[in-house]
Amino acid sequence: MALSTLPARPPGPLDAALAGPLAGAASDLVGARPDDVVVVRAGLVDVAGLLARRVPSGPGGVVSLPGTVWSDTAGRTVGLAATLAGTVLNVAEELARHRSDLLAVPGAHPLTGDVLPLAELADVAHAHGARIAVDAGPLVVAGALDLAVGDVDHAVFTGLDVHAPLDAGVLVGRGDWLEPRPPLPRRSVSDALAAACREVAALPPGTLAVHEAQLRAAVLLLLRELPGVRAIAGWPDARRHAGLVAFTVDERDPVDVARILAVHHGLPGVTVVTDPAVAPAGPAVRLRLDAAWAGEDVDRLRNAIVDVLTSA
Repeated sequence: MALSTLPARPPGPLDAALAGPLAGAASDLVGARPDDVVVVRAGLVDVAGLLARRVPSGPGGVVSLPGTVWSDTAGRTVGLAATLAGTVLNVAEELARHRSDLLAVPGAHPLTGDVLPLAELADVAHAHGARIAVDAGPLVVAGALDLAVGDVDHAVFTGLDVHAPLDAGVLVGRGDWLEPRPPLPRRSVSDALAAACREVAALPPGTLAVHEAQLRAAVLLLLRELPGVRAIAGWPDARRHAGLVAFTVDERDPVDVARILAVHHGLPGVTVVTDPAVAPAGPAVRLRLDAAWAGEDVDRLRNAIVDVLTSA
């Protein structure tokens, strides 16, 4: 992907300290407001923890849906319902019952990739006096996140999400909770992240979203054709999907399946989801179908699963 020069963005509070190339590139990538700030830490947990610690009531004032970087440390967790509408209702009821300062949500269902209605959830949070933070990894590259349009207060992602060669955590959003200013990243980290964000921004709008949608459709069709392979169904009322697909293979340990796919066949983005709050039917293999995948990888996936089905 060729690099491009992005249009100038009005300066924000941290621009004088955090070098313009990264602040501008990251902000433009997620549709940040002119006065939003960009913070970089060593990893996603570090930068998410920074935001949680700066919540006025502390981490106890954070309520989270499962599958976010905040889920294990939030004061309360709201369960995922069988439908997307039911999940939004669960959130609204929880915020109505207990005062919270921050609602933390995944950008997409962490197992099936169904995209959450972030603007609607932002309205729900704000109506109950809370802010919203999005664990945006599956959305940011596909152009499915716009903080200003959705009135989303904070978002986090990693360098790996934008295909930079590092897993530094990036926080973009309102800066009033983040004083005093946190330490700045090393110049090499800042430059690598800025370059990756600019490469993504240089693509025609929607290019990666179309790529993910085509891969997802091809993979789901493949999974339906193979005996003993079961794709995990998502929310029936979801209308948008990120590039995530999950599945199981009858009588095979998902860890073994993932090892064959990733190690023996070299497929990228293969993980195992074990959190029962996210995968209530049991552990499943998850594929992240993003720019690291090409069309021929679907054929490699077929060969890998046939290998699983025919191996002892």
